[in-house]
This record gives sequence, C-alpha cells and structure tokens, in this order.
Amino acid sequence: MYFLPKRYTVTAALPYANGPVHIGHLAGVYLPADIYVRYLRAMHREVKFICGSDEHGVPITIRAQKEGVTPQQVVDKYHALIRDSFRDFNVSFDVYSRTSSATHAEVSSGFFTKLNDAENRNFGYRREFHRYVDSAAISTTSVLNGMFMDILQYGMPLLDFKARSVSYWGDADQLLDFTTMDDVGAYTAEAALDDAAPAVLRIAGDQQSPRQLAALATEVLGETFTLQYMGSTEEMAAAIQSVRLANPGSETEEFPRFQQMQYLHNMFTGRAKLNPLDNDRYPGMKWTTVRQLLAHRGG
Repeated sequence: MYFLPKRYTVTAALPYANGPVHIGHLAGVYLPADIYVRYLRAMHREVKFICGSDEHGVPITIRAQKEGVTPQQVVDKYHALIRDSFRDFNVSFDVYSRTSSATHAEVSSGFFTKLNDAENRNFGYRREFHRYVDSAAISTTSVLNGMFMDILQYGMPLLDFKARSVSYWGDADQLLDFTTMDDVGAYTAEAALDDAAPAVLRIAGDQQSPRQLAALATEVLGETFTLQYMGSTEEMAAAIQSVRLANPGSETEEFPRFQQMQYLHNMFTGRAKLNPLDNDRYPGMKWTTVRQLLAHRGG
C-alpha cells in the first residue's frame, strides 16, 4: 500500500558563510531540491522549503584570519551575499535563515534539553539560567561535554578496578560521551575568544559503549574486565526515584546521589547523547581518549 505524506519539509545542505555560492553549488544541490518543491506545489501538496547559512564552522574562522576581520564580520558579509544569490536565481525557499538566529538557538538548544526536569534536576536549573541570560543584553555559549572522563579513574561502578568489571543499565552497546576536564577547559577558553560562538557547543573527547569500555580496559590494563548487567533503564529510573524519596533532605544538596544517578540514566538511555559534535571548530584542539587515560593509569 502506497502512503502519501500529509506534509513535506524539504531542505538542502546549509552553505558555509565563508564565501559566495557558485554554479556548482546551485546545479548540484539547490536547483534539484527547488525543482522537487515546485513539483510538490504543482501537485497541491503542503510543503515548506527551508535552508540557511551555516555560520558555525572552522572554514569561517580560517577566512576571518585570512581577511584580518572577525568571524562575525565574515558571516554577516557572506550570509547576505548567499541569500541574495538564491533570490536572484529564484530558488523558492519558504524560509532562508542563518544558524545565528534566535529561533535556531532556541530549537538547537532544545535538542540537548530533550530531558525534562524530572529526568535530571540540573536541567531545570539550566533552563532557569538560560531564561535569565536570554532576557539580558549579553550573549552566552554553553559547552556540553558528556561525562568527565577523569571520573573513570575513581573506581566508580561504571569502571570498577577492584572488581574488574563494567556495570551498565540497558544496552551494553549504547555509546557514552567522555571528555577530560582539561580538554573541556581548553575548549571553553577557545570558545570564550570566539566572537561567532553559537549558543550551544557539543564536544566529546571520546565515545565508548560499556562493551567497548570493558574490552579496552582488558587490553590496556592486562586484566580481564567483565560486563555486569544491572537491569533495564526503566528499573534504573525506579531505583533513582526510591533513592530520592528515601532522603528528602538531599533536595537541598548541591549534587546529591540521586542526581548523579540521573546523569548516568540519561547516558544509558541515549537521550543525553551529544549530536552533532563541534570538536573540529578549533583546529588546535588535541582530544584525550579513554585509551590514553587508561594507559596513563596503567603506566
């Protein structure tokens, strides 16, 4: 049985705002999409054709350095040039915007806050903070980094050196994001000097599933690490609720045990997985891997 969608959303590759579009871009990317959209409109389908200038990439920083201007001056110049070029070629976008727009910042920030306040208390605080700064005459950038990789050295249940085990909830193949505190600090320093930094940047020095983590620890440390299944993520959520209810006073603690468990639950469910990553925004960054961290411990 053939199914016709009620609505269509059509987009195309977002051009980097570090130079003008050329005929190859138009012929290979935007005209085919435009033809398809015009066909849908002719067939009286409900369709929106959406695109915009990508203002958050290394090529923009490189262009700014070459021209001796700020990244913001580069994106302002080329966004206008690209937008006008599409208009002159009659590419029929319903919306042509830019990734620095307030709408884009709000929606993209929402992607990382897929978790409601009940799933992680800290996200409620974070939303409150963003509401405050959004009303102020300042710009902010949040750097999201997953779990601090350094914690793996502390003998937590996720990587227990005494028991030589990796404990997990849910799926042993769920990828988890890890970044060292030093790498987060270095990246944040770069972002602080970046006039074109967006509202949200996502980084992960490494990504390992529980299964991969056990294999890596076995290989690097020379001792067999086994996987320990703790239960489903639903069972973990119930355990978190029990811990929280058993200690009402923890609600006023800065980082109570139940909140630590919430972070792990967010990671094991995959709902806190950072995507896309902005690791390449600053070319000078050198990322520490879990292998390197374990090798340092083993050495």
